[in-house]
Amino acid sequence: MVEMQKARLIPVVGTKMGNEREQRATSALLAIMSVARPLSDAILTPLGATSAQRAVVEAFVEPPFKLKDGRKVRPDGLIRVSFGSRAPWTALVEVKTNKNQLQAEQINDYIEVARAEGFDHVITISNEISPSDGIHPTRGINVRKGSRVQVSHFSWTRIATLASHVATRAEEHDPEQAWLVGELIRYLEHESSGALDFDDMGEAWSDVVSATQKMTLRASADEARDVAERWDQLLTFAALKQSVLTGVEVREVMPRSHVSDAAARAKDFARTLATDGQLSGQLRVPETVGDMAITADLRTRRLVISVGLRAPQDKRAKGSVSWILGQLK
Repeated sequence: MVEMQKARLIPVVGTKMGNEREQRATSALLAIMSVARPLSDAILTPLGATSAQRAVVEAFVEPPFKLKDGRKVRPDGLIRVSFGSRAPWTALVEVKTNKNQLQAEQINDYIEVARAEGFDHVITISNEISPSDGIHPTRGINVRKGSRVQVSHFSWTRIATLASHVATRAEEHDPEQAWLVGELIRYLEHESSGALDFDDMGEAWSDVVSATQKMTLRASADEARDVAERWDQLLTFAALKQSVLTGVEVREVMPRSHVSDAAARAKDFARTLATDGQLSGQLRVPETVGDMAITADLRTRRLVISVGLRAPQDKRAKGSVSWILGQLK
């Protein structure tokens, strides 16, 4: 029988140009959020939208607005969530794919629009990963903590992770919604979508590897700090990617002092990189025997992933080895 290609809700053909990828990714995400309430709930409720399951979610692409100085701007999208007699919650959306980075000037323009229109939020989505929860990866954004308009960022990997959890929960009681959200995940995971992309440790990587091998790298050097920050982002990306693949929430394990202090975390990574030539971290997968320890040794060019566990104390050596081998599955 001739092999046939399965029909897909969101085709990936024709997504060669950057702007085409951004337009298609925006339209696909917003359209599915408007009909898959569990997905819009997972993404928008933490930002202040109503959690009512019967809320109406409307989504629009490239709405036109005019700034005070007369310039015309078009955010990639607009989301409006309404329920009952309360005022709708509204957010502008700006999307980037591939290695395209968000620009502070553009985000600030959308903040101005949101203030003028009485909107609640500006949401940015890209492959950039926030250094910590609540911290935007783009510097120079003009918004204060108590501002009427708030700004939040999602990496595409975080979007895919939330979608994966929604699809898993919906499989039993709502297979149609599970299929819809699954089509979004399938699209985001395809290389042509420009999402879920993390294949670059930054411009300083080659120089840092060379300096590490020569033992001339200084922890205070900007290059060391840049690579340390990228490593931190890579660990977060790996945790989110594993969450998508496994359907459970995988988290990066870190000291309590690092949880809310991304700068201190990067500084410690840079120090270890300069002294030992290594970058390391841990990931925790629920219901497994132990945390995954990940070490990248730049001097020997080796990546080591290991799990430490204690063998049973009530068995002899052969029984303990058999038990350990049984954990490999």
